[in-house]
Order: sequence, then C-alpha cells, then structure tokens
Amino acid sequence: MIAKQVPMKSVKKSDFAELVKYITNAQQKAERVGGVTVTNCQSDRPDAAIIEVINTQVQNTRAESDKTYHLIVSFRADEPDETTLNAIEARICGALGYGDHQRVSAVHHDTDNLHIHIAINKIHPTRYSIHTPYNDHKTWASFASGWNSTTAWSATTTRRRSAVRRIARPIWNVMQASKACLAGSSANA
Repeated sequence: MIAKQVPMKSVKKSDFAELVKYITNAQQKAERVGGVTVTNCQSDRPDAAIIEVINTQVQNTRAESDKTYHLIVSFRADEPDETTLNAIEARICGALGYGDHQRVSAVHHDTDNLHIHIAINKIHPTRYSIHTPYNDHKTWASFASGWNSTTAWSATTTRRRSAVRRIARPIWNVMQASKACLAGSSANA
C-alpha cells in the first residue's frame, strides 16, 4: 500500500467541488470509478456533499492555506474488498486527524493498481478550524507498514524504493567502472 498527498499548485486553485467532480467522473471509461463513499455529511450524494463542504469552508475566514486535502491510497496486485477499503479509508483519515472531517472517496480501477482518491475538507465541520497534519508522510508510512504487517499485502513505500535506488546507484556505478577497467587492461595486455 502506498499513500500520497497531492498538493495544490496554488491556494486559489484549491477547489473541493472540482476535486470531487474529478474523482467521481468516469471520463468515458467503463471501469474507471468503483464505489463512491461520502463520510460525515448529511447526505450520501457527492453533489450534496460538495455544497455542504463549501458552506463549511466559507465559515472559516482566517485560514489562508489550502482548505482541501487530496489523498491517494494505492494497492498492489491483491485488491482488497469494499469493506476492507472502507476500513482503510476510515483508519488512515483518523490517523491523520481527519476522522470527524467531511470527505468524499472514490475507488478507481483505471490504472494497473487499484487506488482510492480521498477528498477531505480540512475545516472541521463544527469548530470551523483548519487542521493540517504534522509530518503526514510519516503517518502514512507507519500506517502502511502497520496495516501491511497485519494483512497479506506487502509493504510498498516510496521512501523505501528511493532509499534502495540511492544505495544501488553507487554500487552499479562502481561495478560498471570496474568492468571498464578490466576490459581496458585485458585489451592492453
């Protein structure tokens, strides 16, 4: 399991409505969108949830940062069932401090790996305060490794892959240099 936050390029472009429309739009593909879940809203319909979330975001006039949190949780070949996906979505949002926050999630099948897009309102629905998790990448990594150790899924994190690349590249370069030296010395002999 890999979790990744998709940051907005500009605070002005932060738009919960556009994000929900994107994650729930089939884009003329038969198998793109699976289940759509609306959490902590009065309605189970995404279009009604958009209006409710925007009304909540308007209540916070002090926050100048992005009021929407876009999270993608991706899985390897073993696709979990819908109940497991809902449990993962609820637990990862709770771990980030968004357990009580309004959110819309959609399961996508349009790539090689099943993944969930989660659009989270960073403004709390009753306190109207903004929540931005501290070191959220560490929360994702610990959640993914904890979840993977209790299930049959293997742990896959971008940090591990980049660490392997950082170690493997110098070794590969030394091996290539050694081969070049040996080839040069055998040609001179």
